[in-house]
Amino acid sequence: MDTTPMFRAVLLHANDTSRDTVVLLENHAPAPPTRLRLPGEFAGAAVFDVYELADDDEWPEQAVYWHVEIIPRTTADLT
Repeated sequence: MDTTPMFRAVLLHANDTSRDTVVLLENHAPAPPTRLRLPGEFAGAAVFDVYELADDDEWPEQAVYWHVEIIPRTTADLT
């Protein structure tokens, strides 16, 4: 059984609420990360979706993040 502590990251998108989602992430710190960089896809290309912490009132069970940018991923980023 995996006993790694987890938290729910609520990912919100101001311009496209159909992309709003909740993901489970490992919790290794006393406070939520202020920025998340998660792999994604945009127009068929690999990207990182970047999220900024918006609300940590329910930490350590949950934190809310707003999408702030998309960063293209290249093969150099993966090595």
